[in-house]
Amino acid sequence: MASMLSYVTYANTAYQNVVYYVDPHQSVEKRFHELRRRSQDALQINRDVQAKIPAAEMDIDLRRALRDEEVQINEFMKGGPTEPIQFWEVWTRGDLRQFIKKQEPLLRKAREQVKEKILSYLLRCQTANNETNTDGKIRGQESHLNQKADNRYDSAQMLAEAPTITGLTGINQPHDVLTLKNEIFVLMDGWIRVYDMSGKEKRVFHRDGFKPFAAVFLGTTLYVTDKNTKCIMVFDHNLNYITSFGKDHLTEPAGITACGETKQIYVLSGRKIGDAVVAIFESDGKYIRQAGHNQLGDPWYIKKSPLGEFVISDFNNKAIYIYSSDFQRPTSVIKTDLPGGRIVHCRGIDVDKNGNIYAALRSPGYSYQYECIVKYNKNVLDPFMVEESPVGGYFSGSKSLNFVRGLHYYRCAEDAYLMIVNAGNNCVTIKPA
Repeated sequence: MASMLSYVTYANTAYQNVVYYVDPHQSVEKRFHELRRRSQDALQINRDVQAKIPAAEMDIDLRRALRDEEVQINEFMKGGPTEPIQFWEVWTRGDLRQFIKKQEPLLRKAREQVKEKILSYLLRCQTANNETNTDGKIRGQESHLNQKADNRYDSAQMLAEAPTITGLTGINQPHDVLTLKNEIFVLMDGWIRVYDMSGKEKRVFHRDGFKPFAAVFLGTTLYVTDKNTKCIMVFDHNLNYITSFGKDHLTEPAGITACGETKQIYVLSGRKIGDAVVAIFESDGKYIRQAGHNQLGDPWYIKKSPLGEFVISDFNNKAIYIYSSDFQRPTSVIKTDLPGGRIVHCRGIDVDKNGNIYAALRSPGYSYQYECIVKYNKNVLDPFMVEESPVGGYFSGSKSLNFVRGLHYYRCAEDAYLMIVNAGNNCVTIKPA
C-alpha cells in the first residue's frame, strides 16, 4: 500500500502540472505547437498511470477519465497542419485558429476530469493507508471529521435537484448566492430573494438600508454579513429574522463561512483598512477570537473546503490564501496573476468536493475590464480557464462576466454547476462546472 500511495502521489503531482492554458496573444502557429507539446506530455503521463496502477485496483471513474482523455488527445493530434504555414496562407491560418478554438476547451475538460479522479483516488489511498497504519501517529480525528463531512456532502448531493434554468435575471446589485434544500438564495441591496431550481421566486426578505455582502448556512440557519450595520444578521431558512451579533468585534465585515463540526462562524473583518482578520464566533454569537493579523489586505470571501481547509480571496494582494483551522500562517498561497503577466484582482471564490478552487478574477479599473473565472488545484500555479470575458467596449451586455462577485459551486446527483453573481449584468448565471 505504501508503494502504491507513493506512486499515486507522484501521479497526482504530475497531472496537476499539465495545463492547456496558452497565451492567447501568441501567434496561432505557436499556440498550436505549444498545445501539441502539452498534449504529448499529458498522453505520456496518462499511459504511465495505466501501466503502473493495477487494473484491478483502479476504479472505473478514473479508468473512464483516462480513456476519454486519450481519445481527445489523439483526435487533436490528428488535426492541424502537417507542414509550416506560409505567410500568404491566410485561409489556412484562419482554419487553424478555429480548430484550436474548438479543441482547446475539450482538452481542458478532459484533463480536469482526470485531475479530479486521480485526486479522489489519492485521497482514498491515503485513507486506506491510515487505516492500516499501526504506529499510533495517524491523523485519526481529522480523517474521521473529513469522512463525516464527505458523508453529509454525498447525502445532500443525492437529494439535490439540477437547476432547469441558465440564470436569474433582473436582480439589482447582487452580492452573493448560495443554496439549501433545492432553493437558491440571492443576496442583493435591500433584499434576500429565494428561488426554486426552475427560477420561480418563493419568498423574500426586505429592509431599507440592508447591504448584505455574503452568507452561509449552518444547518438550516442563515448567517449574513451586513455592510450597513456592520454585524451578522441571523435568519431561519424561511427568512424569518432571528437576531444580530458581532458589531463590537467587526469592522467592514465581508465574507463568511461556517464549520459544521465545531459549530463556529468565521467572518472576514477589516477589509480595506490594512490589517484585516478572521473573526471567529460560536453559532449563538459568542465571540471567540481573531486570527490572521498582518497577513490579509482586502479579503472578500472565505469558504471552508470539504477537505477541512479555509480558503480566502484577497482582492488587494491578488492572491488566494489557504489556512488550516488554527489560522496561524497560510499553508499555501496562490498568486492569481495569469500566465503572460496579466494582472488580475481576486474576487469571488468557492471550493468543490476535491478541494479545487474556483475564482473570479478581474483586471484593475472601474470601467469594463477583462474578467475570467479559473479553477485551481492548490498545488498548481497555472489555472484552468473556466470562462473568459474580454473587454466589452461601450456595451456591457457584450461581456458575459461583468463585475463578478460571489461564486457558488452546486453539486447534485446528475452533475455539478457554478452559480456566478454577475453584478454588472444584474443577474446570476448558472453553468455546468
